Amino acid sequence: DMNTFRSDMKDVAQKESDRIQVLTHRMGFLDQYSWTILDSAQFEKEWVSTRPVAVTSSSRTNHHHQFQNEMLDIVREAADGVATRARAQGQAVIEYLGKRPAIKSHSLVGSVTAASRFEDTKKNLTDKMSASVRSVLHDLDEDQDHEMLLTSFRNTMILSGSIHGCAIGTATATAMDILDAIPGLSGSAMLAILGVYIVSYRNSIVVKNYDKTWADRSNKLDQSLETLC
Repeated sequence: DMNTFRSDMKDVAQKESDRIQVLTHRMGFLDQYSWTILDSAQFEKEWVSTRPVAVTSSSRTNHHHQFQNEMLDIVREAADGVATRARAQGQAVIEYLGKRPAIKSHSLVGSVTAASRFEDTKKNLTDKMSASVRSVLHDLDEDQDHEMLLTSFRNTMILSGSIHGCAIGTATATAMDILDAIPGLSGSAMLAILGVYIVSYRNSIVVKNYDKTWADRSNKLDQSLETLC
């Protein structure tokens, strides 16, 4: 069923989109600081571990090759199903004509001819759908995704650290009687809260942008396949 085929393609794309949700849910405030500022190799390990279970390669390049191959496997299964149904339909028509030799319907003969070439149908459909998949996924780049995410999360922690630094400076100035106690402590507390909030806020933007990227890819793929299905 072609609707099932298109649904399967969306599910595979959604699994890739969900990786960013898995990462941010796993990454606490201190984890984000450690993984992006102190040990970026750990960030890469954590990002790699969010891949779907079916994908086992540790190479970023191989991961996207495997992802595209998974898409193409679905394409081949769908094309095989369509061709098989075409062949079954053709055989049914042939049997019907065999039982009713007097019937000379041009439309039926045309159906037999098309169904009898089911291998060509399968190949043509596979080629067209595979071309659509490759066209939409041509810009996949695991290295670029990794660097973009690492840079975004690291910049967030640098900004958060700067705000917390201001909070500490305000608290220090208050302790040294440079600032009045109430406004000084209030300002310090507000800056500390802002330093934590900014991490959650900016991370949510990263997640939203990553989700949108994959939603756009999924929609483009579905639209290109709709004309073939």
